Amino acid sequence: TTRSPASPASRSQPSRRGPRPAVTSGASPPSCSQTPKPEPKPPKPKPSSFPKSWDKFVARLNEAFRLRLQQFRGNDVLDPDFSGGEGRIFASEGKFTALKRWFETRLVDMPESLRLLRDVRSAVEANPKLNSVVEVVKIHETGPDFILRDFDAATVELKGAGGDANAQAARVKAIAELEGQKKAGGLSDVLENLLKKLKKEPPSANLHWSAEKGKIIVIDMQ
Repeated sequence: TTRSPASPASRSQPSRRGPRPAVTSGASPPSCSQTPKPEPKPPKPKPSSFPKSWDKFVARLNEAFRLRLQQFRGNDVLDPDFSGGEGRIFASEGKFTALKRWFETRLVDMPESLRLLRDVRSAVEANPKLNSVVEVVKIHETGPDFILRDFDAATVELKGAGGDANAQAARVKAIAELEGQKKAGGLSDVLENLLKKLKKEPPSANLHWSAEKGKIIVIDMQ
């Protein structure tokens, strides 16, 4: 039996279409126009819990001093009462002591400042005539950047007591006593420093006058 050839239509033809892309269920096709997300903003810094006047102090010592100051004052008031070249004074109503805290830039001078103050106090107390008209504040406590020392809010700078005859008489007496000691060859360096402060015109701001005590009060020697 002779077989007839298969018709062209019945022959299998290869598909001309390429493979279909696989579609993952639930996935959307990638977008070419996605908007980039903005970077998260850093948190705003918390406001400082210390006064602006504390900016000149060593920041890492602020918390310890805050606790000492609250203990001293018995309240939460952190503002200083007076400022000087070395630091600031924190007084408390009704007390005859105050906390003095050194600026960060002057902290290197603190040991020498305290040494001079202690030395001049000892030298003045050793001379009864000088001690009758001069008194040096006493240091009661020493911290990492502060001291607790004598303080009297009623005193005034000696240079502002020019109209007080008693203040001027005390100054004259103190100078005479120190110059007499100098002539005798017995004036120490720290007393020589005190003599210069007394003779300076106007007198050094480190010298105050106490009308109640009738004495010149030395509050600093730097």
